[in-house]
Amino acid sequence: MAHHRRLPIALCILQTTVTLILTFWADRMDWLLGDSNRIPPRFVQVHLAAVELRQVWRGVNAPTFPFNLAGQKHFQLLGLSIAEILYLIAVAVLWYLCGILAAKQKESELSAQPAPYQTSRIVALAILFWGVILFVLSILQVPQAFPSTFAFGRIFRPIPLIVATLYAIWGIVLIRFGVKQVGVSLRTHQGVAPS
Repeated sequence: MAHHRRLPIALCILQTTVTLILTFWADRMDWLLGDSNRIPPRFVQVHLAAVELRQVWRGVNAPTFPFNLAGQKHFQLLGLSIAEILYLIAVAVLWYLCGILAAKQKESELSAQPAPYQTSRIVALAILFWGVILFVLSILQVPQAFPSTFAFGRIFRPIPLIVATLYAIWGIVLIRFGVKQVGVSLRTHQGVAPS
């Protein structure tokens, strides 16, 4: 039972900490991507990698959309915008829930009778709907990986493709989970024991 509580909290803390560090670091190095007269800092490639990794990490946290698009400088608290603070809260909630589901899965594998997850039909439909939205967003992001050049050619940018792939994976996972939970909800409602 202690493992049941530790995993969600550990996952929540780990993901939120990594997201916070990447967001804080990349926010300070965004100026490297634009035209600036400032002298680049030492290890400029490491700082640029942090900016790109922040973009990939937003794909890892895709279900927090639209909070994962945060980065406004207008209102800040401790160097983070209000939108970024909301993003961190959404990341913490997302990974806490993922930890709870993982702990329940492990618990049902150890017990003699696997207990299916019980979610209401509305929650299951919301999860399914959100999965469809994330999958559509993944498709809409693919053209960003192949932008046009001035000579009517195309270049390949791997980071947007990785982000689109992460959105697609999250979309498929949520769609699968939502469909499964809607099925369990319908069987339960009809008086059939969930399998």
